[in-house]
Amino acid sequence: MLFFLLAGFVTFAQTSKITSAITYLENGELDRALAAIEEATVHEKTAGIAKTWFTRGRIFNAIAADESGKFAGLSENPLDMAMESLNKALTLPDADKYKKQMLVEYSLLQMNYFNMGSGSYGQRDFQGAHDNFRKSADANKKLLEIDPTLPLDTGVIFNIGLTAYRIGNRDEAIDIFQKLVNMKYKEPYVYQALAEMYAEDGKMQEAFDVIATGRKNYPNDEALIITELNFYLSQGKVEEIVDKLNEAIAVDPNNEELYFAKGNAYGELMKTAVIEGGSPSASVKACLGAPDAMEAMEGKHEGAEVWTYGKVKFVIEEGKVYEIEGADKDIKALTGKCNDREKYNAYFSEAVGAYRKAIDINPGNFDNYLNLGALYYNTAIEINKKMINLPLDADKEYAELESRRNELYKEALPYFEKALEIDPENIPTMQALKEIYAKTNNFEKMKEIKAKLGE
Repeated sequence: MLFFLLAGFVTFAQTSKITSAITYLENGELDRALAAIEEATVHEKTAGIAKTWFTRGRIFNAIAADESGKFAGLSENPLDMAMESLNKALTLPDADKYKKQMLVEYSLLQMNYFNMGSGSYGQRDFQGAHDNFRKSADANKKLLEIDPTLPLDTGVIFNIGLTAYRIGNRDEAIDIFQKLVNMKYKEPYVYQALAEMYAEDGKMQEAFDVIATGRKNYPNDEALIITELNFYLSQGKVEEIVDKLNEAIAVDPNNEELYFAKGNAYGELMKTAVIEGGSPSASVKACLGAPDAMEAMEGKHEGAEVWTYGKVKFVIEEGKVYEIEGADKDIKALTGKCNDREKYNAYFSEAVGAYRKAIDINPGNFDNYLNLGALYYNTAIEINKKMINLPLDADKEYAELESRRNELYKEALPYFEKALEIDPENIPTMQALKEIYAKTNNFEKMKEIKAKLGE
């Protein structure tokens, strides 16, 4: 009898360690809670029950969440310890008793790992971000094991693919992005990135298939339009993208979105007919060949580069020419052979016609007016850049360019004014109008816009 009483006392003593740990946890005494539960994890009577490991997981989650710094020395990786504990609890025979409570703990892990991944990404620690996003996804998988009706976190899967690409794990990135495409994930960038990776690997058919799916799902996404155009251009199929749009318009002639997309397509084709700001970097290489030097450029978008051709430098951002630096005569000598002004003007006219048709179909759509105004405005901006680069004694050429620029500003003006009428708070529209009013000497209107901008 004494033997059985002692055995029962030992079991009770160890079970009380779990109870004590829970009490300490609820009182915020995390150091004492951890000490108590660690004793329970190594005792034969309590090491094999889910309650022990579930409680340990709760304690480590609480340590990770503590903002006071008082318990920071208790664990270097409290989230990892919490995950390890909860995973062990799930494998034990009495796990069913605690599964509903585990949903809360795994949800905390999923969120906290995601936040850590986002923080690492913001610090450009892509490996750290990738690792934490993976752990967030692992926590989400455990949630689904417990309750299959919960949603799959496709956002964290996307981030795993994105960071895999950043750290050079191309196969992993391709695999993840292809799965997201198959799942019809609602993010146009997935289609763009996957198509570009396939193209880089020489798998052009797969690239075209992915981008076609993306364009079908997101017909107005500018990045997808540009990517598709670049693919066709790389294959020498310049006009095919427009042919596709014209075929679709023939079937659905009153579809405003098709005309809007056609305007965007011709706007991008304009940039392939000449080498200037906005031209695709692929067009530069196609015409000028490989640059003499390529260097990363700090202070710009990620991946920004400077391409050097003799005395001329091209600043490349996000796959486009951002700026051309050099003497006017050197720029003209280099890019002159690449400029097909007749084709450029034809593309420009087609873009104008497409946007105007979209406006006819839907006169209340802000984007139609904005894009048509921007078509004129951006062309004027390129002329502005040429004016700045002219020699000081080029008075005649300066005056000619100024006249052309101001005509384009005047063409843009009514479309921007209508866009602002539809969306009176739109900052980019107001900034464009301020520039136009200033350059065309309409100072009263300029003052009105500046007042709206708070300047």
